[in-house]
Amino acid sequence: MPPLRRRSAAGFTLVELLVVIAIIGVLVGMLLPAVQAAREAARRAQCTNNLKQIGLAVVSHHDARGRLPVHSTGALPVGGRCGPGLTSFLVEILPFMEETALAQSIDRSVGMADRATTDYTPGATALRISSTHPNARAAATVVPTFLCPSDSWSWRPGHEALLGSARPAPGSYAGNVGWPMLTHGIPGRGIPTPGLTRHNGAIPLETADQATVGASWQVGRLRLKDITDGTSRTALVAERRITSVLFDASAPATIPPALSSGCGGGVSRRWLGPGGRTGPGITTISNWQSFTTKEPDPGYSPLLGRSWISGWTLVANTYMHVFPPNGWNGHIYGGEGSGNYMATPSSLHPGGVHLCFADGHVEFVEDGVDMAVWWGMGSRDGGE
Repeated sequence: MPPLRRRSAAGFTLVELLVVIAIIGVLVGMLLPAVQAAREAARRAQCTNNLKQIGLAVVSHHDARGRLPVHSTGALPVGGRCGPGLTSFLVEILPFMEETALAQSIDRSVGMADRATTDYTPGATALRISSTHPNARAAATVVPTFLCPSDSWSWRPGHEALLGSARPAPGSYAGNVGWPMLTHGIPGRGIPTPGLTRHNGAIPLETADQATVGASWQVGRLRLKDITDGTSRTALVAERRITSVLFDASAPATIPPALSSGCGGGVSRRWLGPGGRTGPGITTISNWQSFTTKEPDPGYSPLLGRSWISGWTLVANTYMHVFPPNGWNGHIYGGEGSGNYMATPSSLHPGGVHLCFADGHVEFVEDGVDMAVWWGMGSRDGGE
């Protein structure tokens, strides 16, 4: 009989298997950040393209109609409901970005609210868009170009109580309306008393409800030639994060500044300096940062970006150049109907925001941008 030979089983030992798993884990750990960075790069490219499309549509609107698209902050009652008005400037550019069918479906003789009101505060239920509103379907339509792919949003039941049963679709981009009313400008480059009396941004503002909000502040017709500081140096549209959070009174610190709206005072009361004194005195644009309360207001904070179709100031389809990118938002009591709201550009892109200038080019502006430069970008005709 030939001698028996032992046959060894082919395969890995336990030690070898653990080594292979460890190596795979290291490789995944090395590759995952690269994959995530590539995905974010793609999202940033898409966001840049969205802003370019919006900027191109604004310029095309100007070429076709001889003016920049208007943002309407209020409407008057007509036949028991809102008349024309309370519409975002984004509504006007729809035909110039291959959304003609959506634009034609909107009844522009009816304002974007259930009924007109002189109360533009968050508690004004008349500003809701209900499912029975003539423009409910249009309001609920998601326009992909109006959404940053890095941002995330969701509909929560509490938003329906704030914005209406039509469940308006959100938007990630807002138009530049400059600085707050009566601002005395950049420190060292003051504006004479009584301060800024006409809005100085690049997106026009108007309202049918002129007696309530003071039409002398708003400028309803602007052309590119009115941007005397230069279209390549004046901001037009920027990113602004969409809030999907509802205020949690038990944990307000969990809401980041970019999604928080703090009290910035009233249109007739201004920061006078150290000590917290207020009054009808001189306010440089930097003082607004000092005066704004750095905590989220439960009435104002859940509204940011929640309805692209609405001209309601507190939804923040317009913004101001006060706080740095990804900084705080500040509401101004009495400014709700006139477009005076210190909403701030913000994004989930690391380090800054994308901004489209009035000539249509897009740049990435870092959070640490020099504030004098940032403030100057917001003004169309001050020589900053």
